[in-house]
Amino acid sequence: MRPTEDCGVPRKHAREETGHERLALKDLYELGLPAERIVANLMPEGIGRLCGLFDRLAASDYPVGCLGYSYCFEFTAAMKQKCHVDALTELYPKDIDASRFLRTHSSLGSEISHVEDLIEFISGLLASDRTEIVRATYETAATMAKGLRLETAMSDSEILTALEVAAGEKLRLPT
Repeated sequence: MRPTEDCGVPRKHAREETGHERLALKDLYELGLPAERIVANLMPEGIGRLCGLFDRLAASDYPVGCLGYSYCFEFTAAMKQKCHVDALTELYPKDIDASRFLRTHSSLGSEISHVEDLIEFISGLLASDRTEIVRATYETAATMAKGLRLETAMSDSEILTALEVAAGEKLRLPT
């Protein structure tokens, strides 16, 4: 693939992902949380590193590595099964629906077909492009793992404090 060629699969996936950021906001609102304030004011260190990686990949002269970044997220999301969604829904009252984002970005949504489409698309690229995509996939996975270690080191009370600071208020979570 060269920069001037059509990127049908990535464009299709971008269209399919349009509006998905609102799913997370809806989930937070459903939990009675000030979603926009939390999202605007909370940037976990691991997420910041991932954003920086994507910015670097996208700003390169030939941003084919963005496909590896995307593939890593799509593949990881496709591994989430119904039991993972069910485990989340057990954490809040039955009359609340705060799993839209997870349902959509799991094996229950379109992630499996996205992974299949990306594999088919990437397999048709030049070997040098595939090598760069694999490199970016690895770097994304390593960055995700490092961020996960940072976030899982936080206690529940530290997470709640970070959410309250971002929200600018004391939070009352559903029971």
